[in-house]
Amino acid sequence: MQSKLEARVLRVGRRAMRAWPRGRTGRVASVHQGSVNLLVDDGAVITLLTANAPLRPWAMNVESDLGAWSTHDSVMFGAEPADTTIRRVDPSRMQVVDLRMRRRPRAAPPGCRELLLPIAAWPTGPSAIQQALGPVLHEVDVAAFGQQLAELVGMGDGLTPAVDDFVVGTLASLDWMSAAKPHARRLQRMIVDALCDHNLEQRTTRLSAQLLWSACEGEYAEPILDLLFATTRRPQARVLVEAAGERVRTMGHSSGPWLLAGVNAGLTAAYRSDGSVL
Repeated sequence: MQSKLEARVLRVGRRAMRAWPRGRTGRVASVHQGSVNLLVDDGAVITLLTANAPLRPWAMNVESDLGAWSTHDSVMFGAEPADTTIRRVDPSRMQVVDLRMRRRPRAAPPGCRELLLPIAAWPTGPSAIQQALGPVLHEVDVAAFGQQLAELVGMGDGLTPAVDDFVVGTLASLDWMSAAKPHARRLQRMIVDALCDHNLEQRTTRLSAQLLWSACEGEYAEPILDLLFATTRRPQARVLVEAAGERVRTMGHSSGPWLLAGVNAGLTAAYRSDGSVL
């Protein structure tokens, strides 16, 4: 019988598995509706999600009453803790999930932008972030675009600030179009190079920095992958895109709309030939 102090891992992203070796401890950093963020001893942040939640890089789907977890609870991964007050995360039956983008279309999917534009409108606020992003997105110098976007990282509230979510969405759609559109590949490379030149951990939260690193290496949350793959699923693409878009929209407290806005910006950029983004 599963202990109330135990969480059984069902599915785990590769990065979360590598960042938390068996026998290593951590503590609960924050508790939210449907998720718990753990700070592992080496500084990585791992997110525990409910059993049926879409998986993200640096996360695990678990069987546990996450609402009963409390900030500062001690947690051990794998090994049975000697202290009975320490929570245990049991990986004995977990499935490791590869969240890398494994397929990219060789040609732009017909009607791809038209499918995504209705669900990827700009968030209603805060206006300061839109005002900051506006000039960057009209930048015609590709190298300057990457640098200027990277300099806005960390802008916004929460564990994953709005601009960071926007950048992840942008990288995902540019990555998706990189085999079909050379301009998309160039933009993706410039953003990645610019992010690598910045010390992300000094500009944003640890969790957000981890998700940006993952995006730089082609790993994204399941709903984002599902959304992009859905554009190729004719003739039911529209229905699948709308369903996947709704799953992206509901990610996090406010992350979803900014992820979608980034997807929109990346696709728009991929289709342009004059070097500008929007």
